[in-house]
Amino acid sequence: MKRIFLKPFWRIPDRRYHRLIVLLVALSLGVAIICGGFGQSRALAEEGACLGCHQATWDRDLGRFYVHAPFMEKKCGHCHVAASFKEPQASVPVPPPSAIDWFRRNRVPASDHWFAFSPSLVADHLWIETREGKKSQNPYYVSLPPLESLPEFANDGGPPQIGRVEVQEVSLGVFVSARITWTTDEFADSSLRFGLGKLTEESTRDFNLRQNHEVILSGLERGKEYLFSVVSEDVFGNRAVSVPMAFSTHRNLPSNESDAKTSSPSMLNSTELSLIHRLHRAGDQYLLLVEAPQPVTVSLGKNAVAAKGPNRLAQTPLNSGDPTHPPLQDEVFLNISVCLNCHQNISQAMSHPINILPPRGMLIPPEYPLLADGRMTCMSCHLRHGSDLPFRMIKSSRKELCIGCHVNY
Repeated sequence: MKRIFLKPFWRIPDRRYHRLIVLLVALSLGVAIICGGFGQSRALAEEGACLGCHQATWDRDLGRFYVHAPFMEKKCGHCHVAASFKEPQASVPVPPPSAIDWFRRNRVPASDHWFAFSPSLVADHLWIETREGKKSQNPYYVSLPPLESLPEFANDGGPPQIGRVEVQEVSLGVFVSARITWTTDEFADSSLRFGLGKLTEESTRDFNLRQNHEVILSGLERGKEYLFSVVSEDVFGNRAVSVPMAFSTHRNLPSNESDAKTSSPSMLNSTELSLIHRLHRAGDQYLLLVEAPQPVTVSLGKNAVAAKGPNRLAQTPLNSGDPTHPPLQDEVFLNISVCLNCHQNISQAMSHPINILPPRGMLIPPEYPLLADGRMTCMSCHLRHGSDLPFRMIKSSRKELCIGCHVNY
């Protein structure tokens, strides 16, 4: 039997085969790039694609002495781009960046979220945004019917029942702080009364309605015994105050919550999270319930054009209004979560507390950026991309950084 030998395609003299193979390879690579990149970002298929519009930012910060590594490597999407790319909703477009004002943010993951707000706060509609970990959904639009047309939410006339009051952590870092948690049998707000020997001070009141409460006290004195009582008030003004308890700032109290947290598989990877919202009337307020099939955080927004104060970080939308632009992470992720992803060894015992409101009466200078609701973040003290100062701080020394807010430090 005669053997037949097939020549490799590169040894076939006919150039048409060469062109055909090259065309097929190029077509395959193009399809792979489009399909692989669409899930995360069509616009960021290549590193440095952002520089087409943001060259001035690159030129300004690359010349600093201390430059953030992802910025230097042009990996803009590492911090800025959301995990999944979704087209904006066709029915009601997401407002432009400057026209959405997130006036309620409940950052404690839960399956049920209650929000109470006055009709004078929101005109005739609002936006609801959900987030699970790093994954967000596009905000969706909810129309608000006239308040008098909604069913009245019953007032049981009794205060919330408080339980499981615990001092979860005392941190003796640069600043002394304590984290206190408790539960209520109904959705209510959160605050603390505290003081040295007497309950003479009050924490900032968290108006988000929840059953699992957490308040962080900062700016405490080292080596003292503090008294405290937790306070929760429901939407009708029925208030509960716990019996006084005590904690000490003589030594660190490590967190007694397990670091090993289990979570259900993410539902935001592939499909839109199925949410249910219900509206009620509670006296002269709207009462909104948002239900999700798994624990998520929820934010409420309204259309607004009023500019933020000079010491507020700009709100970052999930998309820029351009369907070809990748969706951007929100302000909480960009200024807190993304930092902790890499700097996991940073403990609040060795640094300033973050994600907390400044103590009552403290004036924060404009050069210390805060979240839209006034909370402090990593970026309140550090610059994002580059700085000529160590650790990319906004001041030349730790003391100068501290006395900007703590004038008697």
